[in-house]
Amino acid sequence: MELADAVADLVRRHGISLFDDARTFRGALDDYLDEETGSVGLIRLLTDAVEQDALRSLIAMLDNGADLDSAIVSVGDRLARDRGSTDVEGARWACAVLGYAVGRVPAHVEKRLRDRADLHSSSQPSTAVQPTTTPMTTVREPGPAQAPPAGPSVQDRSRRWPVAAVVAVCVTTVVAVGAIVAAVLLVNEDDDGDPDGGASEEVAEETAFTAAPSGTEVRFRLIHSGSAAVLVMDVMRDGDFERADEVTLSCEYWPGSTNPDLTADQDLEGLPPDAGEGMVGWRGPDPQQEGYLEYFGWDAAEGTLALFGFDGSCPTEA
Repeated sequence: MELADAVADLVRRHGISLFDDARTFRGALDDYLDEETGSVGLIRLLTDAVEQDALRSLIAMLDNGADLDSAIVSVGDRLARDRGSTDVEGARWACAVLGYAVGRVPAHVEKRLRDRADLHSSSQPSTAVQPTTTPMTTVREPGPAQAPPAGPSVQDRSRRWPVAAVVAVCVTTVVAVGAIVAAVLLVNEDDDGDPDGGASEEVAEETAFTAAPSGTEVRFRLIHSGSAAVLVMDVMRDGDFERADEVTLSCEYWPGSTNPDLTADQDLEGLPPDAGEGMVGWRGPDPQQEGYLEYFGWDAAEGTLALFGFDGSCPTEA
């Protein structure tokens, strides 16, 4: 019997309440399984998934209309980061096993993820990953789509630079870059009165949100400069919005693109305080083409964004 089938059989015997407590779940597995069905390491991986409420998060994403594969990637990558492990494939498989046990993940999806994961590696104790030091304007530390990736669990929880150090570096950089840009603009205006090189930023869509429980005001903006599209998170500090983090989106925003959409909320369970998820997308200039929708996680407390994958395909230039 495959381990996923064994977990599903346990749920049939004890009910979905088996996932309410990680210790109860672990005890049931230990009593039910033999060594050939599941190693200690794999049982630990599944127990961690229960302890991190991976199933609740997966079901919540699916109930909110998320694509199954994207939801598994999002929740699985979060589980890997929370475990301090680089084994995202094993974590995704573990989330699929829980979903399979309650009928929310088809057997062929669980098998595909099982075949992709290195379950021998997953059976070993998780290896802590040292958090990387990243400036405020970069994406989170490894996860699902960018370099979170690419990212959430819903969220990377990477350690950020001290605020004072970040501000000092940003101010220094802005002053230096500002002086260079000003000089370039003066030269270009002498040529034709219109600065060359690089399109100005345009906000295609934005939405504001009050994070709970702190009540912090958060603003998300879809910004494009030329065809490059960026999702920006601003956090209210001292009465003004300040850019906290940004991620380059997976698709380009071509001139003539339509129907930009941007939403953010905190409706999912299992997330830390002041954190949530959202969706951003648009249609390309060709109305016959399919649009795309990309999922992201945000954390107002840490000032971070992460991408988790998208539905549809990237629009192309008309």
